[in-house]
Amino acid sequence: MNVSQQTETAVLDLHEPAWTAQGYRLVRRPAPENLPAFLKGLKPDAILLGRNPKVIVEIVSKGNPEIAHKIDRLKSAISHDNDWTLEVVYAGNEPDLLPAVETERLDEFLSNVRSSISTDQRGSLLLLWAVLEALARRLDPQHTQRPQTPGRVVELLAGAGLVRPSQAEKLREAVDWRNRLVHGDLNISPTVEQVTGIAEIVGKLIEHLKSREMS
Repeated sequence: MNVSQQTETAVLDLHEPAWTAQGYRLVRRPAPENLPAFLKGLKPDAILLGRNPKVIVEIVSKGNPEIAHKIDRLKSAISHDNDWTLEVVYAGNEPDLLPAVETERLDEFLSNVRSSISTDQRGSLLLLWAVLEALARRLDPQHTQRPQTPGRVVELLAGAGLVRPSQAEKLREAVDWRNRLVHGDLNISPTVEQVTGIAEIVGKLIEHLKSREMS
């Protein structure tokens, strides 16, 4: 096993428990016969099966000048297939563990966000995701001590039954808004009603956390 394969194995080993908790089964270096026709020849590092959307996992490490081209090809391949999505995992030094946020602080931040939704939907949406990830660390500390992608936060909450399927769908839609915003798509403009709906979901999760603390 060369250094690149060792890095790939270590990264997949690190993330596999979280994927398993979401209901996925990790398939490393899948054989062509295990891939749909539009992925054959692209050789993804791994795939996640067992639920929808199925996931292509691509590991990015330093010193690989071809990776950007490969990721573009993978994105193009799945662009017309809603049953598949792409998750890019960055290899390298592990990020620091993140601190738990007290319930009172979560309440305070959510209150501040709610007061700003009517005047700043974009900023409110981004702050809601910060609250949601901090909340996920309280609700599922085993899998969220390090920074999580927004999509993984949603799937962890959904996999644990902490949000209903209809709520998870709203959060997945908001993930797309959030990602496009942070990458500079300033044409994204969620409505007051849409952002308020996300705030309501976050509020219910905080109430769930409070009830769990009291039990």
